[in-house]
Amino acid sequence: MKQATKQLPFTQYFASVSWDGRLKIWKTDFEIFASFKAHEGKINSVSISPNGKYLATGGKDKKLLIWDIMDLSSSSREFDAGAEINQIAFNPKLQWVAAATENAVKVWDLMSPSDKPLTVIEA
Repeated sequence: MKQATKQLPFTQYFASVSWDGRLKIWKTDFEIFASFKAHEGKINSVSISPNGKYLATGGKDKKLLIWDIMDLSSSSREFDAGAEINQIAFNPKLQWVAAATENAVKVWDLMSPSDKPLTVIEA
């Protein structure tokens, strides 16, 4: 069940991802808030932004998707990582998100209109 909402009925949540490309968002009482197919292939990683407004997902399809928790009808940003994504992390102070792939770590600035990474650290 995919939902979009204007006001969250809860203030805290957690998320899980799976081999079938599904993203699930859970309330802290373990009730599912949203569950939908977010990627075409296996999702390896999910990360919640420090302010709780965004989630990032990535996996086998080589895409880093940014989701606005207030509108889950589609991803708000999409980045091509160029390789399978193994881990994702938001910077706690800046609007940056990093994705670790099998051959590099790539960092994107979410405030920039560019889809190119801010920096690439080769493995």
